Amino acid sequence: MRIRNFFVLGFSFFLSSFPIHAQVLPCPSEQVFTADSFRIDKKIQIYCSTDFKQEGDFLKEWLHKDCGVNARFCKSPEKADVVLKRNEAVLPASKESYVLNVNAQQVAIESNSAAGAFYGIQTLKQLLNSGDGGKSFRGAHIEDAPRFSWRGFMLDEARNFKGTKVVKGLLDEMAALKMNVFHWHLTNDQGWRM
Repeated sequence: MRIRNFFVLGFSFFLSSFPIHAQVLPCPSEQVFTADSFRIDKKIQIYCSTDFKQEGDFLKEWLHKDCGVNARFCKSPEKADVVLKRNEAVLPASKESYVLNVNAQQVAIESNSAAGAFYGIQTLKQLLNSGDGGKSFRGAHIEDAPRFSWRGFMLDEARNFKGTKVVKGLLDEMAALKMNVFHWHLTNDQGWRM
């Protein structure tokens, strides 16, 4: 909980520059919200390109853990409720870019890399509608490519080691905010902390 509070405090300055209706952090290159919503039920099927298998497993585990859905994989994107698909034409300038479409029939994440697919899933998690008990995703069309290749956070533990649980929680929060570099400061002239 302390990590979340730290991030809220640290990013409150950035939030003041976002419009009030912004729901996705960091603010994507393009976001259009629609009146549609994708209803989550117990029979969700996921299709993922063969090179996005790890991201598909991550999505399936998250749906089970946070939404109570036992999703399963299928072999056809047409029959799937959630699609993770490689598309080389998606914002090729960045390996972390993605396009996310959420409508009443399907959730589709397209990317030209596994990193982009992972960040698309992180954005999808932010679209979970808490107003209906987490049973739907808000309708949206989102295109995103990071403005900066290095988006990092430094944890200085040279004098006081926070512990494994805190560090793992911090890494999870960094992933949710699409940060990609963890600078772990472990040593000063006083000694090495591990």
